[in-house]
Amino acid sequence: MDLRHTIESGDTLIKLAAKSKTTVDELAILNDIKDPDSIQVGQRIVLKRIEEQGNSLARQADERAGQIAADNEAASKATALEAEKRRIAAETEDRSRVEAKKVKASSILGPIQGPSQLAVGFYDVLRSSLEGDHGSIPKPTNDSTEGNLSEEDRSLDIGYGHKLKKSELDSGTIYGIPFQNLKTGEYIPLTDSEKRKIQKKDIEANVNLARKTGWDSTLKSIGMSYESLSEPHRLVLSDLAYNVGGKTAGLEWKGIFSAMKAGNTKEIVGHLRRKDNEKNTPGMDNRAAKAAYAAGLIKTLQEAKDAGLVLANTKEIPLR
Repeated sequence: MDLRHTIESGDTLIKLAAKSKTTVDELAILNDIKDPDSIQVGQRIVLKRIEEQGNSLARQADERAGQIAADNEAASKATALEAEKRRIAAETEDRSRVEAKKVKASSILGPIQGPSQLAVGFYDVLRSSLEGDHGSIPKPTNDSTEGNLSEEDRSLDIGYGHKLKKSELDSGTIYGIPFQNLKTGEYIPLTDSEKRKIQKKDIEANVNLARKTGWDSTLKSIGMSYESLSEPHRLVLSDLAYNVGGKTAGLEWKGIFSAMKAGNTKEIVGHLRRKDNEKNTPGMDNRAAKAAYAAGLIKTLQEAKDAGLVLANTKEIPLR
């Protein structure tokens, strides 16, 4: 069956071709018209073979179905991609929360299964109260030993008390963590998670250095080992090594181990005293007192004073 049309006044093959979505040439061939301009009113012509129209419609339907399928596939992929992004973001956030609450202390705290609540609380105090946050990008130190130097000549601090080394300034990284774009010179702000990782590495490095320099040999001489020390004792030692430096701690803090062996807490706390630029100061006595308090060695500020931290005046520890 064909789709036919009777020529009316004003009809042209051009108009009919457009109307039937074909071409003048196809109409002329289909109706054996020699001269496209010679059609007559009343003349019956075939506009399209129904079979061809059906094929055309089928092709259009197939094309439309293909387009819909492609659109659906693209939408599905986009949805899956967004879901994957959300999953990764959620996992990253979860890891950040875990890292924010826990400080791994395997090499510092000895053979324990993960950080205890005491250790987690201790290192929270170390970050927030003892050391403080020096910022996400380097800045001149406020150490009293460099107080007579101009800012340009002072060493640079970043994060929770990390002092930048020349090798780190040359590489633009700290333990592999980038903090500066060496091509542009611009600083790359550290995240809190990165600052915690750097602090953990610093503590481990200083404790290990103190052990190699003198702690392990001293402990061995009195029949003890670092791993045999109680957790509170290892915690205060880690702050000591981190604060004064591993080498200094290893060479100068040896008497504390006899007190630990004897279980003399008062003497242990007294041994935690250290100086700032060769002077005893409230700041340093407060740090030692707060470390002892966070580790559970003392309960009041008066105990710290009685142990020899006489300049301690912090209000973060109950007086009595």
